[in-house]
Amino acid sequence: MFAEDALFFGFVIPGETAAVLGGVIASRGHVELWMMMVLVVLAAIVGDTVGYEIGKHFGSRMLNLKVMDKRRAKLDKTQDFLRRRGGSAVFLDRFAAFFRAVMPALAGTSRTPYPRFLAFNATGGLVWGAGSCCWVFWPATPMKP
Repeated sequence: MFAEDALFFGFVIPGETAAVLGGVIASRGHVELWMMMVLVVLAAIVGDTVGYEIGKHFGSRMLNLKVMDKRRAKLDKTQDFLRRRGGSAVFLDRFAAFFRAVMPALAGTSRTPYPRFLAFNATGGLVWGAGSCCWVFWPATPMKP
């Protein structure tokens, strides 16, 4: 999650892969589920904070890189959504791989106030991270009549 959000590896490897694998490892008893959830949530929040700072300091130069041209329409759409929805965009984009990878840097580039960013980022990170780890347990839980 940290690499996805802070180093933009989300373009290559989505963070869900690591989160779900962490949940599988926990379901097999190799680590406690709560420990995996804490790790995933913290990595997501800290990774987004680093991504925010990168965007704040280098965002406009990054957006003008040629490699971003292929995704220009999505980036423009995300920036527009961020301008219109602010914090809720930070929360909601946590649930879409491409947007999860670029939203922190775009929030930093747009100078979203950090306390507002952190509040929505932490809430989204908690819901997304815990859910991504836990869903592998749901089918294994027997349903009561």
